[in-house]
Amino acid sequence: MKPVIIFGAGKKGLKLLDKLNRNKVDFFVDNDRDKHGGVIEGVKIISFKELIKIYNSYDVILSFHSAEVEEQFNHYGIPYWNNEHNVNCYFDREDVLIEIDNNLLWRYQYDTELKNRAYITENGNWFRKEFCSKENEELVEMMRRGETERTKLFLEGIYSSDEIYEDEYYKNRPGMRLVKNILLSNEKGLKRTVLDLGCGHGELMIELKKEGFETCGVDQSIKRVQYLQKMGMECIHSSIEDDFVCDKQFDVVVCQECLEHVMNPIKILEKIKVMLKLGGSLFISVPYGKNCESVTHVRQFDENKLYTLLTETGYKLVNIIKMPYLNYSGDVNLFVGAKRL
Repeated sequence: MKPVIIFGAGKKGLKLLDKLNRNKVDFFVDNDRDKHGGVIEGVKIISFKELIKIYNSYDVILSFHSAEVEEQFNHYGIPYWNNEHNVNCYFDREDVLIEIDNNLLWRYQYDTELKNRAYITENGNWFRKEFCSKENEELVEMMRRGETERTKLFLEGIYSSDEIYEDEYYKNRPGMRLVKNILLSNEKGLKRTVLDLGCGHGELMIELKKEGFETCGVDQSIKRVQYLQKMGMECIHSSIEDDFVCDKQFDVVVCQECLEHVMNPIKILEKIKVMLKLGGSLFISVPYGKNCESVTHVRQFDENKLYTLLTETGYKLVNIIKMPYLNYSGDVNLFVGAKRL
């Protein structure tokens, strides 16, 4: 892979630098003459004229969308990549996806910084105290008061579509791919049973089934469940907070992007224990702090709150890392692996 030049030495350029391996980035380019020759985060800022002389040796990524800047690049015939998920996105390239996945698997296996510093903190069923919208505040209050039916109707209205959203696709979600890569690296030929809670359109289940895993999904959208059942996939129509029953225990349970939405995460983790074999693996991902905001996020997590929840409900933490939610996101999510004791 070529080294990288980032166009735009402002806040968006710095955010893009944070997403990339900094050793890959040789220069910033900016149209502001006052910035030329300067250095940001150890990276030199050059002019567009200097870029014209060297661009063939680099992948050039635009840190922001601008028709004027794109016209400038097209005028000089300079190829470039976009930063966000759209046409020509750098983070959708196959070689970049391989690099993202290899890096995340290495971090999960060897980077124990967050795990080592996590400690028992606030316990119980807490809710967020700052809200991203009026609807978000109303949902939090419904859950705080235990208004199960009103909450269910509210969420059914949001999740009634059968459209496959950008964040449901396996190719777009590093967390899904990390689960698969962990299982393939650990199993050494063994193919085990996997329960995917909040499975959506079953993208992870489909990929695991290709590798020989036996899968089952749970989702509260009847349209998504029917879609999977027509494909011959085992899937249960239920909210993970309902009293659904599986007639077997699983070797692995996946609970991605769920605990920030539920009325009581303690009850969910206790329910998962019933469905998970002793020594079985649990994989969880949640937004980190205020990242990836949504009207249906009723709590915000850090490593300490996740560690506390898992410890108090009978799990042993294997590791916890920060990671991207989508390929082009920064490290806005927490990913946890745990074992049932």
